[in-house]
Amino acid sequence: MSEEPKKPDDISQEDWDSVDVPEWTDEEIANARPAIEVLPEIVEEYRRRTRGQQKEPTKEQVSIPQP
Repeated sequence: MSEEPKKPDDISQEDWDSVDVPEWTDEEIANARPAIEVLPEIVEEYRRRTRGQQKEPTKEQVSIPQP
């Protein structure tokens, strides 16, 4: 990144400093592996989760007649 992001006013400086994430080096990028290779059981569990069927429609179609 060329410019430091501005800290929002509602976040304390301590919290802001605790989540500093440095940019990856070329070596880290070269050694990176897909999550499915590193943690296959967690990725598969995440893939199995689906949202259930909607209980009731949340929207109703309404047409406005043209005069």
